[in-house]
Amino acid sequence: MREPVSRPNLYKPLYFLLGSIVGVYLLQIFFRQPWAKPNFDLFFGLSSSALSNGHVWPLLTYGFLHANFFHILFNCLMLYWLGKALHQLLGARRFFTLYGISVLLGGVAWLLVKSWRGDAAVLMGASAGVSGLLVTFALLFPNRPLQFLLYFFLPVRITPRNLVLIVMAIDAVGLLFGELPLLRQTTSPIAHSAHLGGMLGGWLFFKFVLPRNLNIRLPSVEVSPPKWITNKKTKRAGSGRFRIRFSDRKELQNEVDRILDKINAKGFASLSEEEKKTLDKAKELLNR
Repeated sequence: MREPVSRPNLYKPLYFLLGSIVGVYLLQIFFRQPWAKPNFDLFFGLSSSALSNGHVWPLLTYGFLHANFFHILFNCLMLYWLGKALHQLLGARRFFTLYGISVLLGGVAWLLVKSWRGDAAVLMGASAGVSGLLVTFALLFPNRPLQFLLYFFLPVRITPRNLVLIVMAIDAVGLLFGELPLLRQTTSPIAHSAHLGGMLGGWLFFKFVLPRNLNIRLPSVEVSPPKWITNKKTKRAGSGRFRIRFSDRKELQNEVDRILDKINAKGFASLSEEEKKTLDKAKELLNR
């Protein structure tokens, strides 16, 4: 139960990635000003013309660029929530392998669609990488409850498997009728093909790269709405059926194991306040 002393640095690679994305966006804002001559977005963004000129780095660097504030806000939030869970589970090397494969395949998928149509658009955004993380998380924890705020205020509870199916359906429709498009001549600014390519990257990582014997217990990860939005009745709910004798080390250990199994099966959000307090108390006692 003891958290390592270096706990604050556990997610340092993830925070470095998020910080890099934010830093690059600030550079984009600077170079978009009238006095800045170099076209930052065209140099690091992905496009057919850049690739034909021998520029291969945009296949990865486009994932650090973003079109506007809400674009980067959504991607960074998703990257933070999913990244904390998967980084803890996979470790830095596997996590960045997953993210890199997803970004790369997302860019390739988008290029195939745009080359076929002959568009001169530029791809920017970390959405392909986020899509790959989402698919891998859903394959590892298909029925683990997720709670998040839709449009930042509407609480939604859904399983990762259903979320992926919904997102995949939206992107498939967007690809057919927005990017390709079958019914109109104008194309959608949303890179649905990149999202689907990123999802393919997440599936390939899970299928061929991820070890089969990986321990998938995530006892400290919670993706849920803020506490102020939680129902008060739920907060007061407790098992009420028994009390743990903290003086009995074996009994305490058995209860901790039961709670961890519950977290693994239903998620941290399923714990009652009493069970959460038991974990906090056990952490102190078992480390003496």
